[in-house]
Amino acid sequence: MEDRRISEKFRKPRRSKGTPFHLQRNYYTLGIFGVSAIFLALYEFSFASTHLRKKQLEGAFNNSEEYNSAKEQYQLARSEPSMESVIVRARERILKKDEESQPKPWYHKYVYGEPEI
Repeated sequence: MEDRRISEKFRKPRRSKGTPFHLQRNYYTLGIFGVSAIFLALYEFSFASTHLRKKQLEGAFNNSEEYNSAKEQYQLARSEPSMESVIVRARERILKKDEESQPKPWYHKYVYGEPEI
């Protein structure tokens, strides 16, 4: 028996070109691209895609002003730690002002009020 390390007969081919696998690999690739193109076309022409595209053009997915300001505050607090306490106090003041400006329900004076003597 011949030595497998020397004989070219027992070696696997180093290149796929010229082998049956080369043609099969091309068919697999074309099949994957074809199926992907079909799914892309189905998605693009579906109702959900047109609905999402319309909402995107209307600006439904844009960030709100509150989110953008909070994001800027977080970035400022991360870059300069001394600003974090200032930002927290400012937020607390805003929340307190919002709570005071909202009208109280009719039962508020009975539950939270002082008893009349």
